[in-house]
Amino acid sequence: MVNAGSPAANAGLAAGDVIVRASNRPVNSRSALAHAIRIGKGDAIPLAVLRDHREFILTLLPEKRKKF
Repeated sequence: MVNAGSPAANAGLAAGDVIVRASNRPVNSRSALAHAIRIGKGDAIPLAVLRDHREFILTLLPEKRKKF
């Protein structure tokens, strides 16, 4: 499930998509994706996604963290 209005939905991700790379690094677990997002420091992150046996690139724009 992809929550409406989330950064993932805004990037074009859909339920059933498989993220295979983030910032040109292999993604084989949730922690690998989280790491790629963390080291991106809030910048746009290219995601290689498999959908219907086709690979394409989406750009994820992570939410900026609020500083207190």
